[in-house]
Amino acid sequence: MRIELNSAEIKAFLHSAPVGSLVETEAKKIAGRAGKDYATDIYHASGRVIASVYTATPAGIRDNSRNQTLLKALHGK
Repeated sequence: MRIELNSAEIKAFLHSAPVGSLVETEAKKIAGRAGKDYATDIYHASGRVIASVYTATPAGIRDNSRNQTLLKALHGK
């Protein structure tokens, strides 16, 4: 049995609004677990929707450096 993937359809799916919404929701959950000094950014790359969670303040930078807050928030802690 051979499976052929339709690259154009997969790319369209990865750029779709439902996938973008899902990616954004998950990024906001991670930022929420990390705390008030963290923010999100969503953008469309050439192949898919990408989300970033980052330190938004100097306090967030220090917190993340000392406690690995983003890594812990990524894993749900």
